[in-house]
Amino acid sequence: MTEHPDDLPVKDMKRQQKRAWKKEKLAAKNDRRRAKLQRKAVRRAARRIITYKSRLPRTGAIELMEEIVSGIRAGRVTVEHDGERLQITPPDQVRMRIRARQTHKSEGVVIRVSWPRGDAFEESPSLEVSAGEDEHRKR
Repeated sequence: MTEHPDDLPVKDMKRQQKRAWKKEKLAAKNDRRRAKLQRKAVRRAARRIITYKSRLPRTGAIELMEEIVSGIRAGRVTVEHDGERLQITPPDQVRMRIRARQTHKSEGVVIRVSWPRGDAFEESPSLEVSAGEDEHRKR
């Protein structure tokens, strides 16, 4: 089937419209991407993190954790390291994540306590933790 010569300008015009539409769509997508990266950069700049890693005797680790617990109990935890200071204020209800692991090379417990900067919380299932073989405390 051959095309009529009068149809060619219409097809060219439709192709040009489609290309223009695709360019606009791509430009809008790139604008959204740039805006998202800018929002991320602003949040990242406002983030303050102090990291501390050390090998301690068990009693030293216990003392450090007891200080953190005291601060949470008091409603203010202050962390100072390498000349930086960060003061955080936990609310009455916090999020807690406990992960215990055991591999052929090492064992460990990771305890994470966090909270949103608001009051949105949901109920969590209970957890059993024990200090020895027979002692179990349900939380």
